[in-house]
Amino acid sequence: RHHLGWRDASNELSVKLEPEAVVSGQLFDASTGKPLDGASIYLSAPAGGEYTASVRPGDAGRFRLAELPAGSYDFSITTSAGAKLHDEKLTLQPGEHASRLIRLSSAAAAVGR
Repeated sequence: RHHLGWRDASNELSVKLEPEAVVSGQLFDASTGKPLDGASIYLSAPAGGEYTASVRPGDAGRFRLAELPAGSYDFSITTSAGAKLHDEKLTLQPGEHASRLIRLSSAAAAVGR
């Protein structure tokens, strides 16, 4: 139970805290199985708010977006030049850790480099 409360003789304040969600994963070349880098990961909520992560050389294709509120998101991956490589709808529950292993075409990932 995540609940914080305060009360005095005439007033009461109650705040419910929800655990934050996490999305993490790794990008791979579909043909070689090797990790891919140089991509940007985006989570955007229809009600507003966008979260981003970059996969840089040395990250072994890994990404992590943390401290996310529960809700529905558009999850997408783009090249550094903005070409979209992957797109899906994602719904996160409070405290959920969603993990993705994504295999992309190295030819598509190379577009715009």
